[in-house]
Amino acid sequence: MRSNRILIMLPSDELGGAEQILRMIASYHLSIGDEVYIYFGVKRIDDGWSNLDTNKNAHLFYGKGGNISGLCYSFIFMLKVRSFFFERVYSSNVYYNGILGFYKKCGILRAKYLIGRESTSIFERYSGAKLLMYKFFYRLGYKNLDLLICQTEFMKQQLQNGIANIARNINLQVLHNPIDLRSIITQPEAQSEQFINRMKYIVSAGRLIKEKGFDILINAFHKISNKYKDVNLIILGEGKERDALQKNVYDLELNARVILPGRFDNVYPLFKHAKLCVVSSRIEGFPNTLLQMMSQNTNVISTLCVQEISNIKGLPTCYPNDVNGLATLMDENLLDNEENLNERVKEFAAYLGKNNIESYMMSISKYLDTND
Repeated sequence: MRSNRILIMLPSDELGGAEQILRMIASYHLSIGDEVYIYFGVKRIDDGWSNLDTNKNAHLFYGKGGNISGLCYSFIFMLKVRSFFFERVYSSNVYYNGILGFYKKCGILRAKYLIGRESTSIFERYSGAKLLMYKFFYRLGYKNLDLLICQTEFMKQQLQNGIANIARNINLQVLHNPIDLRSIITQPEAQSEQFINRMKYIVSAGRLIKEKGFDILINAFHKISNKYKDVNLIILGEGKERDALQKNVYDLELNARVILPGRFDNVYPLFKHAKLCVVSSRIEGFPNTLLQMMSQNTNVISTLCVQEISNIKGLPTCYPNDVNGLATLMDENLLDNEENLNERVKEFAAYLGKNNIESYMMSISKYLDTND
């Protein structure tokens, strides 16, 4: 049986939430014997993709320069692969979704199916010049997508309201983020053992940006820190808010209790051994970190950073941007009884079972068949 050619386009090799989904898709196609071509606009040496290089069916390509030049360089890449016919092309970035649609319309990209994915609620998060730039790329090529995936009904509604003339001509579907349970490695390494073996801790993870609400989390931890003197807070990740968060920690005199160790290659052992896992985001498309936490630990809490989180049975939640509410929720769940945690095992397993990568890919195929 002849393998299909698959193309995946990303702005960079950094493994954010959207990139993790595309990496799962790449791994899935490789597992069924497809030939997978992956283009990164910028090379930032993120080790999360390096093991794909060992697969003879994986082909990694990189653009040159920064984010914009990487997007422009995609045209040169398209000319290099113009003789190829791709069964499916995937992207999860508005700029790349738009330009790939343009390439397909012009015949530069030869593909049976072009599949885009919205990675955040653009019309909720952005305004001004940045929103105008996004709207330009929506107009540029979105009508040529064969499928556009939204993570939530809210995101779909935002898109339909924001680009009504374009959205009504798109095969627009809601498909919740998947998790690949087969790829999870829970064996601690030196990077995580220093925390697992030496302290009790609460853990959170994500890019250090305003949307993740880590300032809220630090302030909430401060409110309960005297009650739980033997528990620390670990926030995994890197980003532009590091200095502001470090200042917040210093001002609250929590230097010895709040740890920002940077990005971890494997977060699962730290999630598994935590006293409590916390998603503190102000707004999300849907937090992949939440699914990762739920796969390892029953003691997980989250803000209602997206409405669909309220559909996860057994998951304790509070409103975003509420320091007192988050502090209360943390307190209640640090004291949680075994009966509640045992009940969550069933609820979490049922939710994750419905949202595995195999089901995700089957849904994509179904939506593409429906559109033919």
